[in-house]
Amino acid sequence: SLDGSKDGAAVITTTRVQGNLPADAGACLGDFGCRFVSGRFDTHGKVSFQYGFIEARIKMPAGSGNHPAFWMLGTNIEEELDDDLDTYKWPFCGEIDIMEHVNNNAYINGTIHYNNNGHVYVGGQYYTNVEEYHVYSIIWNPTSIRFYVDGNIYYTQNILNNTGGTEEFHNDFFFILNL
Repeated sequence: SLDGSKDGAAVITTTRVQGNLPADAGACLGDFGCRFVSGRFDTHGKVSFQYGFIEARIKMPAGSGNHPAFWMLGTNIEEELDDDLDTYKWPFCGEIDIMEHVNNNAYINGTIHYNNNGHVYVGGQYYTNVEEYHVYSIIWNPTSIRFYVDGNIYYTQNILNNTGGTEEFHNDFFFILNL
């Protein structure tokens, strides 16, 4: 929804579910019995790209229990691994978390997820007042992914020549913005 202001900020809200989950609530991905639902913005099947400068101005929700994220997945996520497997291609498709805020801590994460002989996470943390507006961004090119908050770089991941098995990050990705 939009917040009604002159600038028309998009707002994603979380709602506690009383009773049974709605039929269209989707899969339960958490360990908390899926007692909450929220919306999300997703460009899968609509907009994807390889490399670029990506940013969003975001204000985090107050209170614990929220898990807002501005992230990307490889467009090949729904392809099968091979003819013998019927599974999604994650982490083989790659994931770039431009901003992920977990457990109401005073920091955000910038992380990539990929497969290099098993699931791999690498990333950095940036400490800030998460309840104010900040600009979260990456510069993603054939050599690296650089993570920024308000123009301050805090983490760089080398992907040149598929360093460390990072070939996923030379494919098309799409956006997700969710709570």
